[in-house]
Amino acid sequence: MSVVAAPAFGGDHKHPSLRMQLAQSEISSDQAAAIARRATGGRVLKVKRKGGVYHVRVLLDGDRVRKVHVDARTGRVQN
Repeated sequence: MSVVAAPAFGGDHKHPSLRMQLAQSEISSDQAAAIARRATGGRVLKVKRKGGVYHVRVLLDGDRVRKVHVDARTGRVQN
């Protein structure tokens, strides 16, 4: 996760670019899929978000399915 320095707007958080920077503090479902793919070496079948965790289903060795949990804020694999 990277830290983005935002210009001061006198406390006005209604500025569109500031809202966008704040919203980007979590990873996307595509990023969660890439993290799960790198962690397992498998093929991603499905990504679903439940609260602050992405549940990623990954196909391993062509016949086994594993569910990988990826923290939406940090991008860390939880299992």
